[in-house]
Amino acid sequence: MAIPDAFVLFVDDVRQEVGNKTSYMGAYGTDLVFDETHGTVLLRLVVTTFLQWHTESPPDGWFLHVQLPTESPPPISLPPEGAPILPDQDSGLVRLTVQVVVVQLPLSDGTRIEVALVKDEERKLLGFLNLKRATAASTP
Repeated sequence: MAIPDAFVLFVDDVRQEVGNKTSYMGAYGTDLVFDETHGTVLLRLVVTTFLQWHTESPPDGWFLHVQLPTESPPPISLPPEGAPILPDQDSGLVRLTVQVVVVQLPLSDGTRIEVALVKDEERKLLGFLNLKRATAASTP
């Protein structure tokens, strides 16, 4: 029951392209800087979490939790209940991509979105996005 390897991308949109390619549009770093002239609501944010674990060490009992400044979606159990888990035959690794689409996200200075793995009292932070109002120093 090991903690899976993971990383998180915060993007405006995800598109499935020809040839089974995925395009991630408008990737954010650690900060989403906003300006009221463009509104105070982000129409769409896609939180994409990439997870990987070995079949000999499944992440039983772990949950993926996306903490929003507004109402958060329910935690996602790992491995997801009912999802077909097909490990790579050569490496024995299981790879899973989880996308949470957030719509109409209110933009409020000083708030933060966090993605973590949680099990009982243990918590492993995977990624975060700070929401910050633009200042004269932060605008190009």
